[in-house]
Amino acid sequence: MANKIQKKAKKCIKKIRLNKLINRHQQKADVLKKLFFIRFLYNGKTVDEAVELMEIALSTGHRWLDEWNEGGYENLYPKIQKWWA
Repeated sequence: MANKIQKKAKKCIKKIRLNKLINRHQQKADVLKKLFFIRFLYNGKTVDEAVELMEIALSTGHRWLDEWNEGGYENLYPKIQKWWA
């Protein structure tokens, strides 16, 4: 089995484009994680229980809950940092 030929990924796009795609989808994955956290709360879990299930810090859970309570779904997306601000 050690002599088995390993498959390689065909380079269909440039690496910089691949990195941009990863970054775009990472944001969506982060929002999805926050939505799972909120669903735990909707289902009756406490913040302490939900952060344990999500394996995140308690402070992160409270920040996500505050974001949700202040602006709902749209507020779960990261805020764009402007370099001049």
